Amino acid sequence: MQLPFDQSQLAAIIACDHAFERLSASWRDGVDWRPTDRRDIRRIYEMYPMLFAPAFPNISEDALRTLVVACRLLSEALFAFDEVIDEALASRERATGIAKGQSLQLDAICTFAELFPPTSEFWPALHACFLAYVAAIQKEREIALADLDEATAVELGRGKTAVARSCIAAMGIVGSRPDVAAVIADAVSEYYVARQMWDDLADWRKDLASGQHSLLLARAIASLAPDSARDAQSVGVAVYYGGHADHVLAIGSAALERAHASIASLGVALPFGRLLDDLAKQFRETRAGLTDLVERKRRAPGARPHALPAQP
Repeated sequence: MQLPFDQSQLAAIIACDHAFERLSASWRDGVDWRPTDRRDIRRIYEMYPMLFAPAFPNISEDALRTLVVACRLLSEALFAFDEVIDEALASRERATGIAKGQSLQLDAICTFAELFPPTSEFWPALHACFLAYVAAIQKEREIALADLDEATAVELGRGKTAVARSCIAAMGIVGSRPDVAAVIADAVSEYYVARQMWDDLADWRKDLASGQHSLLLARAIASLAPDSARDAQSVGVAVYYGGHADHVLAIGSAALERAHASIASLGVALPFGRLLDDLAKQFRETRAGLTDLVERKRRAPGARPHALPAQP
């Protein structure tokens, strides 16, 4: 993924990197803050508020740097907790992950407190975002794969990324533009629905092996005969040739179109818009590739697809 920032915006992050490293050093003997590998999206969360900064010209440079550090700390905390929830970890690794998440979250709250007094409306907004996040995590764990329909999957995708919207709420309060923040928050929700659909396709083999639920797997497995195998080959044939991969990509594409429409209504060019463009291009290219794959299968229906794509 090409980062959607110009050189001046990237340069502004250096001070934030130094601040993050100073905080990290204060915990270094007890907790290791080194980030978990997250494919191509890790650096986006290192500078997240910069995606939306042009829409809030009243935010000072100092306040923006504080927001960048606070949001980075909070995102790293959530990534640490997600790893504890999703990965098969030994007890020692799990305890380390919890300690890492707690320490990052504590410093995130302390950093936000530099901008927001106890009576600020930011704190109820942050609380509401966390409630939505926790509710989505719980629902995801409780729901059966057979009951995971499109509406539920979209709801979970929005809920699991709710804390990202707290950053937008913070910018709306500091920049005195809550109306703009509300529009951007809607676009951010749609972006994460699209990301969820993309990740479900990229990770379907891993999810199948680990028992992780996704709309893609729910649709593919439901389409198989009751007595058929549930191995990667059988499920993969359903994923790619049964139209289910294209279906989740279509959901993501529609979400990106809604996000584009929301951002366009602001009349301000945002780095976030370039991020949307980049993902939309990946969706278009992948859907075109899937169409070609299915067409080749149609022309040679007797061929057994031993080499299914591992990811989009």
